[in-house]
Amino acid sequence: MQGPSTITFQEARDAFLQYCRIKNLSTATLTHYSKRINGMIAFLEATYPGLTLSGVDTKHLRERAAAMMDAEADITSINHFVTVAKTFFGFLTDESYIQSNPALRLQKLKDEKVLIKTFTQAQIQALLA
Repeated sequence: MQGPSTITFQEARDAFLQYCRIKNLSTATLTHYSKRINGMIAFLEATYPGLTLSGVDTKHLRERAAAMMDAEADITSINHFVTVAKTFFGFLTDESYIQSNPALRLQKLKDEKVLIKTFTQAQIQALLA
């Protein structure tokens, strides 16, 4: 693995996924992390040719979330991206691959709360009868 200043996006992803495997995270979690990170990397490389891992900042990550919104991704998918970005960049910061976590200030989108209809008093009485 290369040093902090020269690590590529793919090397960072591989180091993170290896760390997750060592933590014994489920295959589904690894697949989810990989999918979200790959999407983020593809966006960053296409939108900002030549951008390095250490050059990623909060603005870049917010633009990724905005692009997902423009593509009509659902709120849950965007919030999953935010969670994975925070976890991924947190790992890279903790392991000294980068100096600061650009995802720290990302916030999840407010999600609509779905209220579950409850039984009416008459329905409860009918069930008990």
